[in-house]
Amino acid sequence: MLLYEAQNSLEKDFVVAHRDINRKFPMHIHKSFELVAVTEGELTLITDSGSFNIKKGQAALVFPNHAHGYNTANYSNSFYYIFSISYVYDFYDFIKDKTCMNPVFEYVEKEDITKYFENGASNKYRTKSVLYDICASFLEYADLVNINGKTDQLINALVQYVQENFKDNISLKSAAKALGYDYNYLSGYLNDRLKNNFSAFLNGYRINHAEYLLLNTDKSITEIATLCGYDTIRSFNRNFIKITNTTPREFKKGEII
Repeated sequence: MLLYEAQNSLEKDFVVAHRDINRKFPMHIHKSFELVAVTEGELTLITDSGSFNIKKGQAALVFPNHAHGYNTANYSNSFYYIFSISYVYDFYDFIKDKTCMNPVFEYVEKEDITKYFENGASNKYRTKSVLYDICASFLEYADLVNINGKTDQLINALVQYVQENFKDNISLKSAAKALGYDYNYLSGYLNDRLKNNFSAFLNGYRINHAEYLLLNTDKSITEIATLCGYDTIRSFNRNFIKITNTTPREFKKGEII
């Protein structure tokens, strides 16, 4: 499962790896690179540019600040590598004003690279070389389009608002007021940009943060539910299962690389 816990994804030299079975996740956005590589079955990546099937032996690279989601129709076994801009800054500088019309490319791991993604435990220069090699493979297939350097200020402001307030009882109404936008405009914008509503976007962020805490801390599930903005463990479990197709306890036990 991808991990886009905001503070960590923005850290210099942040990198993490994770495996997932039958991945399904709504449209969302974060500020780090994300590589997904399929080892068995087939996974669908949904982006602003369309839907793309990723088959065994293929991968896709998602740029920072680009909306994306996942769906599995039958079966998929996939690896996710999340890494900060600082690891491949030259590459980021090249693509920051571009979007990719088809992010899927042929990808066969030359070695088990997960060892380079143990945050803080590996040689960062070796990790950078591995990541640059992946970026080079991506560029051999990439159909890049210049977006003239324009950035989506509203989506970034919305992401920042959720990042800073997701532990509280926030809503589309409170977001519209805080950002200075009309409620109906913001609602329509979210549906157009992320193909989802604010509630789904917020729950997606909360559950991603919960996954990070489950994998990287010894906090209890009840503690994590509270830290992620849920008033009851029942509500937390229901949303976790809805988004990840597994329980928090099963996720913690069985999904770590």
